[in-house]
Amino acid sequence: MMTTALMTYYAYADSSMVTDATSAGAGGKHCRFYDDNPNWSWQLTYTAAYQATLNQAVTNLPSGTYTLSVWAKSSGGQTTANLYAMGYGGAEKDASLTKAMTGFTQVTITGIAVTNGTCQIGVSTVAGANQLVTLDDFTFVRTGS
Repeated sequence: MMTTALMTYYAYADSSMVTDATSAGAGGKHCRFYDDNPNWSWQLTYTAAYQATLNQAVTNLPSGTYTLSVWAKSSGGQTTANLYAMGYGGAEKDASLTKAMTGFTQVTITGIAVTNGTCQIGVSTVAGANQLVTLDDFTFVRTGS
């Protein structure tokens, strides 16, 4: 049996910005996230140097091995920019997004061995002014038992 989890409601965590984004993207800090609407994506950007994280906990997962995939664009050059999976019962797994990707490129993390029924997936960045990361079409698929 294949288990698939899709992103719906997104958590927002940010250590340098005080204005919280809303589901309409009205937050003044341009750390955007959207809920329950397949026409939107996650985007991290700001006009000054910044650091930000967006994540979601996927819960009630059967134990097994999972693959996280996302379509990403990146301006490149960030100090750090990572897609990640953590809190699943193993060491954090990351995929770097610091290389410039002008068109949407599929980024994948494989071998996520969920043993505790949950996995936190997200993106984190430390970036300069106007550097951005955009993520769309997340999938989290059980690929083995």
